[in-house]
Parts: sequence; structure tokens; C-alpha cells
Amino acid sequence: MIEELCIENLGVIHQARLNLSDGFTVFTGETGAGKTMIISSLLLLLGEKADTSLVRHGADMARIEGVFSFSSVSPIMEELRNAGVLWDEEDGTVAIVIVREVPKTGRSRAYIGGRSVPLSFLKKISHKLLIVHGQTDQLLLAHASQQRELLDNFGSSSIADVYRQWNDVYKCFIDLQQRRDEHDELMSQAARNRIALEAFVSKIDELSPQVGEEQSIKNTVMYLEKEQDHYLAYMNALSVLQGGDVDATGVIDAVKVCENLIDDYATDELKERVQSLRIDIDDITRDIMLAAQEISPDMERISALHERRHKLTALRKELGMDLDDALAEAERAREQLDALEDPEEKKEQLDKEYGELLKQLEIIGNTLHTKRLECAKELAQKVNEELSSLGMSKAEVAISVEKTEPHPHGMDDISIMARTNSSGDFVSLAKGVSGGELSRLMLAFEVVMAQKAHDVPTTFVFDEVDAGVGGETGQMIGRRLAELARYHQVIVITHLAQVACFAQSQFFIEKSDDNEITSTQVSKVTGEERVDELARMLSGTVSDKARAHILELLSIVSVAR
Repeated sequence: MIEELCIENLGVIHQARLNLSDGFTVFTGETGAGKTMIISSLLLLLGEKADTSLVRHGADMARIEGVFSFSSVSPIMEELRNAGVLWDEEDGTVAIVIVREVPKTGRSRAYIGGRSVPLSFLKKISHKLLIVHGQTDQLLLAHASQQRELLDNFGSSSIADVYRQWNDVYKCFIDLQQRRDEHDELMSQAARNRIALEAFVSKIDELSPQVGEEQSIKNTVMYLEKEQDHYLAYMNALSVLQGGDVDATGVIDAVKVCENLIDDYATDELKERVQSLRIDIDDITRDIMLAAQEISPDMERISALHERRHKLTALRKELGMDLDDALAEAERAREQLDALEDPEEKKEQLDKEYGELLKQLEIIGNTLHTKRLECAKELAQKVNEELSSLGMSKAEVAISVEKTEPHPHGMDDISIMARTNSSGDFVSLAKGVSGGELSRLMLAFEVVMAQKAHDVPTTFVFDEVDAGVGGETGQMIGRRLAELARYHQVIVITHLAQVACFAQSQFFIEKSDDNEITSTQVSKVTGEERVDELARMLSGTVSDKARAHILELLSIVSVAR
């Protein structure tokens, strides 16, 4: 439900803060007072396109803020999480704040929980927040897809279970259909494809690259070349110690010469030190030789790897694609070549699978068709009963469920039609029913659907659903709106006191003009103020007779509750 609505600088409304409750709420006031701005503000919160002409004269920007609450297990929660939206939660109830800003110039912006969101996201979640019905915007019944959804929702789990089966099989059916089309296309280009595919696969098979091989060789070569550097360092060290060239004297020989030269003259201590040095150098030389032997680089392997890498690079450049992609492409090419080996056998196999899936679809589609027929009959009957309660006793609704070719939603063409008198023909709701009649038709559907799914609270907003009706019919409409409000939040813009008296809360919209600035005030009316406003709505003036009539209506409503 929507708990709070704040409007700033929208049309004739300078500033209004409305605390809304659940149940049945009405907005009333003189024609032109600004009641439509309530609807406009709600539509802006639902992501509708902004009209900058609605920004109040003299203001830079209009701002609308709405506080919505719903269960923490509501389906909308997943979409809010994915969008990174922030919310408040208490005792299993979640509250979010939606803000829409419409500047006089420039683009409008939307925010949920302080986070900027695209208007497309607002539109995506809008039907889970509010269902708005205006006189010229009858969204629920105007389109074939929504008529089908309405019927399927009425059918609840009995239709949903079969529809899930249909959806699963239909996806397989479409996939197989695509594979058949691809096979047929492949056959039509078989000769040319075969030569190209065989050449491509041959190039891949000739070198037989492995997934990630280029990078693997690069890493291995880097490692081996580093080992080679280590080996050369050890060998150069040995050369210094042992003497590399014929005429070069190594450190070992130099120490031996030194040892011989001082043998006859040096002290024993000095001789021991020189001898110890020679032994240490011998040990160092042996350790370096052992270290070099452990490395012992495989030069042939390094050379082979360089050659392999060069061939892989050349193949990659020739094919013009990454080798891993080329391997995947080669696998697909082999599958196509397999199909080309025996195209007729492949086609027979695909046709057989296609026929089997078509039979499955026909079985499931017939079951879905039967259930929809049953639900259509029940739904039409209940709606027609409601129409009698709404002053349209001669009106009748019919729901047609005609068999069609398979499509994503079954094998049915669903159409809701109506006639407003018993001798007339049934016509499309989108073309042959007036705005006022369509509003009441929608209300009848809403009441029936609300009774069917009262465990999923929704907010319904009706803009003058009582247009073009009289007092007695208005009273019927008010009673049915009150019935709808037993399960959902209902907000109504109305001119009829007979409708407004059924509401649990009422807001009065009043326009003032001081010859310079026109503005609108929105205030909640209760007690005697509400009686006076209802009396004004009833007779145009607040007379004792009108007040008495209103008090009588309110007493009838109180008893009915």
C-alpha cells in the first residue's frame, strides 16, 4: 500500500502531504480543483513520462514522494535487491521511498531509497505497487495479453501448473525448430560449406593445438630460459675457478702455484692457511659443478618449444582468431560435417523429434484450453453478477477462448467482449465500450479478482469510476468499492456523494485564487466537515435537507459494514 504521498509544485498544488491508510479512501472537490494532479503524481511515481508543463508556474521543479509498504516476502523484493535499493523493515513489513523530480527544463529523475534508478525500472515494478485506472486509460482490459493474464490469474494454480509444463516443452520446441531451420540452411549450402569446413578443420588438425597452449608454452620457455641463465652463471664461475682457455690460469691453479712458491720459506701457520684456502676453493668448485649438473638445461627442448610457439602464432594470424576460439569453432565445424555426411538421416531424426514435441504440445495445449474454457465461463458469470450490482443489469461480458496455432502462451486466442444491452452484439472492450461503462466493467473484474486473491494485497486507484451514473447506481458502485477495499487499498477520485460516503477516509481538494496566484489545498475531512462536504457533493449547497440525506446514507453504510 501507499502510506504517504507528498506533492510539491505540481500543477495547481503548491505543497501537500497526505497520510493515507488502508481500506477505502476518496478524494473529492469541485471540478478543476486539482484532483487529477493526485492521479498525475501517482503516475509519475510509476515511471510515466513527465510533462514539464505540469511544473507549477514560478517553480523550478516539481517533486513527488511516495512511501510504499509491503510484505518482506513480496515478489518485488528480489528486483529491489538486484537494483541495490535500500529499504526499512520492521516486523516483516518493508517500506521504500520513491521520489520523482521533474525540472522545468532538463530530464526528470527518479530515486528509490535514495538511489537513482532509471524510469524503466519504475515501470517494471509499477504493477506490483499500484494499479491505476483512469477514464481514458483502461489498462487492464484494453490489450489481448492482459486479458489472457487476467484469465490465467483467475485460474490460479490450476492453470499455472499446466502453463509451466507448456512453457518448458515450448522452449524445447522452439529450440528444435531452430535446429531444423539451421539444418535446412546448411543443406542448401552443403557443397560450399563442406570445402570451407574441411579446410578449416584440416588446418586445426594439422597442428592440433590445445586449449591455452600458447600461454602454456610461453610460461614454460620463460622458466627454461631462466634456468639456462642460471646454468651459464655457474659455468662462468667454474671457468673463473678452473681456467677456461688454454692459456688462462684459474683460481685453483693460482692457489696451487702460491702454495708451491712458499713451501720452503713460509711458516707452518701460513702454509696451513694457504692449504685451507685451496681446499675451500676445491669444495666450492665441486658444489658449483653439482648445482650446474642439477640444472643441465635441455637446449633441444627450448628450441622445439620456440618452433612450436612460432607455428601456433602463425596459425592464429592466418585464421584471424584466438586459438581457443578456433578450437571451439573447429568443434562446431566437425558437427556440421557430421551432419553433411548423411543429411537425410539427420533430417529424419530432427523431424521425428519435432513430431514428438508437437504431440506433447497438443496434449498440454488441449488441457490448458479446457481449463481456460472452464475459468472463462466462471469468470464471466461472476463478473456479470457484479455488473448487476453496479447498475448495469442489461450489460453482459463474454470471454472467448479460441483454438490457435501454438504460441508462447499456449494454443488459445483469448478475447474479453461485452455488450451493454441484451439486444446488442458483443464488441471488443477496446473499441466498443464507453469510458464510463468500461470503468464499471473494470471495477466488476477487480472485485471478482480481489475475492479470488485476497491474500495478495494491492493498491487500486480509480479516477472517476462513477462518471456518467446517477445516485442509486453510484451507491451500488460505492458498495462494491468498499467490498474491494476489504482485501486491498482502494483510492478513488469521485464527484458522487453516494460513492464517497462508503469511504473510510476522505480528502477535500479546494482551489483558491487571489487574482495573482491560483493554488490548491488538500486536507483530510472528518466529522461535521465531512458531512458538509458530502452534502455539497450531493446538492451543490450545504443545506439541512442535504445534510440529513447524507447522515442517512452514512448510517446505511455503517450498518452495511
